Amino acid sequence: MAIAAEPSGGTPSRRAGSPPDAWRADVRVVVWLQGDQDPTTAACLADRLTNAAALGQGDVIVDLSEVESIDGTTAQVLAHHHELLVSRSRRLTLRAPSPSTQRALDICGLTQLTGPVPVQPRTS
Repeated sequence: MAIAAEPSGGTPSRRAGSPPDAWRADVRVVVWLQGDQDPTTAACLADRLTNAAALGQGDVIVDLSEVESIDGTTAQVLAHHHELLVSRSRRLTLRAPSPSTQRALDICGLTQLTGPVPVQPRTS
């Protein structure tokens, strides 16, 4: 799992750490997931999403392009953090799910969280 901040225009600007003094509201925080997302990874995901939400005032994007599978526990974590962000007038958007991951999101009722957010290459 990795976290980075990027302007709404798209290009990642920095790795997560301590945010600059004046982050604009249009800075998005991106969390990249990979591999199998299941009960063994859910607590780490919840921590990462909490940290990502605290990094700025913009939306949080969860990049699923490298996720092989997702389960109901992970879906609950995503739904919970989506509700928290919505209560703060922000969004959690899931981008680039594979077809099998998209099916799992559909079954879990999270279709509305997937969106056409540009995929930017991850910087090291």
